[in-house]
Amino acid sequence: MKKLTKKEAADVRELSTEKQVAQVLDWEINKKLYFSKDLSKSILYSVAPPGASQHLFLLALDVQQFADKRVRAILAEFGWFQTVKSDLPHFIYLGRKESELPALGLKQVLVNGQIFWIPDLSSPDGAF
Repeated sequence: MKKLTKKEAADVRELSTEKQVAQVLDWEINKKLYFSKDLSKSILYSVAPPGASQHLFLLALDVQQFADKRVRAILAEFGWFQTVKSDLPHFIYLGRKESELPALGLKQVLVNGQIFWIPDLSSPDGAF
């Protein structure tokens, strides 16, 4: 597994957030040194770029009881759905009834008993 040197880590800490992001993405592209949760792919698979999180705009929230079917049903009733299979507590506000989601180009995927709504890339309407 590739690692940063102590000097590289110290140097990047001194940069502004914008320059840190640029440096991390440069390492990922040019050195194949990845920063996702499991260090196997880009950090953008694990986190949003600074300032771009849906949480900041109150369009997403993390729910500790995400596995509880009753909790998911209540959230769905008010337009909140799981859309990121790799982030189990993460719910996004879609503001629609579940029955409307397929018409918006989303498809239902079941993962470990939990329903996720993800883009239907095979959608004939070309929504995605």
